[in-house]
Amino acid sequence: MPNFTDLELAVLDAIADETVEQAPELLGQIADARVVDRIQTRAGFITHIQVDPARTAPIDSGHARLGTIHADIAGLADPVASAPSSSMAV
Repeated sequence: MPNFTDLELAVLDAIADETVEQAPELLGQIADARVVDRIQTRAGFITHIQVDPARTAPIDSGHARLGTIHADIAGLADPVASAPSSSMAV
C-alpha cells in the first residue's frame, strides 16, 4: 500500500492539533496508521486508513466531523477542505 502523501499528513496533523481535547490519541494513531486505499472522485479523493484497534477505542460521536481544516492552493478555483469522518478510530 502507498504511504501518506505530504498533503494527507499535513491535513491529519492539523486536525490532530485542532481536536486535541476531543481526540487526544489522534496524533499517535496517525503515526501508527497505514493507507489502505485511495478512491479518486470527481471532486477529489478519499483516503481510507487503518489504525491499530488495540491502541484506543473509537470516540462515540455519531456522524460528527472532526476539525475544520481547509487550504487555498494556487491554481485551484476553490479551496481544498478536509472532511474526516468520525468513523476514524480516534
